[in-house]
Amino acid sequence: MLVYSRLDGREACWFERDREGAIVGQVQTGWPAPGYRGNGPSACIWIIRGEDILLETARLPASSRQELERALPYALEEALALDVESQVFGYQRHDDSYLTLVADRALMQQGLEQLAASGLEPSLAVVDVLLLQRPEAAWVVAADKGRVLVRRADGNGFVCEPDNLAWSLAQAWEETPAAQRPSIMQFSGLEREALPR
Repeated sequence: MLVYSRLDGREACWFERDREGAIVGQVQTGWPAPGYRGNGPSACIWIIRGEDILLETARLPASSRQELERALPYALEEALALDVESQVFGYQRHDDSYLTLVADRALMQQGLEQLAASGLEPSLAVVDVLLLQRPEAAWVVAADKGRVLVRRADGNGFVCEPDNLAWSLAQAWEETPAAQRPSIMQFSGLEREALPR
């Protein structure tokens, strides 16, 4: 089963997949009823909307996993709106850096409680923007129901409103080292008038 929601469990929808990964039935809004078993076990994949997650790239010379996990929150401290202790951190190595995910601990707990109330246990949690393909030398920009998801070639990404797309892309462009700026941007789902110039 795949569950798609905000970090705190709001705006949820879900659907089931067969053994080959194909969608079975209709996408359902809300949460499954407690005890719902559907086509299989209670394990699920939780897809979290990118608006609720801060994605950052960190470069740290950590020599062990424990050292990295201690240093990472403080390396990102300037980018955080809240204190380090109130956040949850995840990371994935990418070349010479770490793609890091930062979430509000209390909101994530609310989402996990909602999953548990429906009898679900996430075997994996992933941010929706990271589901966009990541071509080597391009950025992918995709519109989805009043939101725009952007995935950069370095693996990082963000979500913004269509009206803020030009500004958000310009900011991301300025923050990206010149050697890593894309030669191509792939747009999908946007009206021609919405494309940045």
